[in-house]
Amino acid sequence: MPDISKYSSVSISKEAYKELNLIKEQLSEDLGVSFSLAKLIEHLAKEKVKKLKLTKNLNLYLQTNILTET
Repeated sequence: MPDISKYSSVSISKEAYKELNLIKEQLSEDLGVSFSLAKLIEHLAKEKVKKLKLTKNLNLYLQTNILTET
């Protein structure tokens, strides 16, 4: 069982699942390493946060949620 204090689950459409697998396969081929869809999603999310310059917002969000979790 995953640690629910560290991980969350998401549901995506079958189309999005197929698209993510295509991206994963291409990156795996380009980089010469294999990785999970979960790691790909983490990577894409971090990349987007950087591109949109949301790092400060993310840190505030994380601090707020850490303080309010029970």
